[in-house]
Amino acid sequence: MTMDTNCISIAVDYCTIGRVVEERVQCLVRLTEHVDALSTEIKTTVPKSIGKSGRAARSYERQYLQLVEGVSDVCDASSSEEIPPDTWCEMHLNAGSWVNWRHLQRLAGEVAK
Repeated sequence: MTMDTNCISIAVDYCTIGRVVEERVQCLVRLTEHVDALSTEIKTTVPKSIGKSGRAARSYERQYLQLVEGVSDVCDASSSEEIPPDTWCEMHLNAGSWVNWRHLQRLAGEVAK
């Protein structure tokens, strides 16, 4: 998850450093759309359960349901003055969702081995 979190952080930096305000917002909107599309793709490919018993399987299933139901859709990101709060929050929520879907994707891949 650290690698994915760092990836998002670098992408946000790419959008926000050295650009005029209008370009920052446009870049963040494109990043948000891209990350949302990636999450949707992952959602269609990961299983609802990993077919094992035990704590890891229950944790996987709980995380899957939380992501599908959008349980963590609360924006607690601190926005910058130049970026509209709704743009900032949408990017933050989609990025967090993508990181969590990637985590489930990796877990499902490890079980399949």
